[in-house]
Amino acid sequence: YLLIAMLLAAAAIRAPGFVSASNLTQQLVLASYLGIIAGGQTIVILTGGIDLSVAWNLNLSAILLTQLSEQMPVFWAAVIALGSASLVGLLNGLGIAYLRIPSLVMTLGMNAVLAGVTLVYTNGSPQGDAPAFTRDLAVGRIGGVVPWALVFWALFSTALIVLLRRTVYGKRLYAI
Repeated sequence: YLLIAMLLAAAAIRAPGFVSASNLTQQLVLASYLGIIAGGQTIVILTGGIDLSVAWNLNLSAILLTQLSEQMPVFWAAVIALGSASLVGLLNGLGIAYLRIPSLVMTLGMNAVLAGVTLVYTNGSPQGDAPAFTRDLAVGRIGGVVPWALVFWALFSTALIVLLRRTVYGKRLYAI
């Protein structure tokens, strides 16, 4: 915490607008995306693995959601996007568990495959606008004050902490 305070003090001296409430809120919103991804990666790392396919899995899912939401209801586009991401996770898990491919190699290879699939699917140029629901989640605010992304991050983090510290499953993950 002291290091964060020192960094903020240095930033305030160098660029006084950086420590404004609106900019710090924006920095927290940006951190919320990484925080959610880091939460999932935490579970993977606790089991002794690593997942390097997160970047392109996230990109492909976002592109699927954006493009499919123009052709069907957002709910079904989200189901397909989440299903796609889950399928990638399942394939990674099967390759690691049953084919005994090291997680680093399996997920790095999957990352390359997903980059290629995304390139082919979009013809190199993703099109479309994000659905209103996802825009609201990303940049919307409750009562014009508290960003939805921070609320989601707080709820996700709380659930993850409870899962890892207060459940048998969490204790078993740490035991692995």
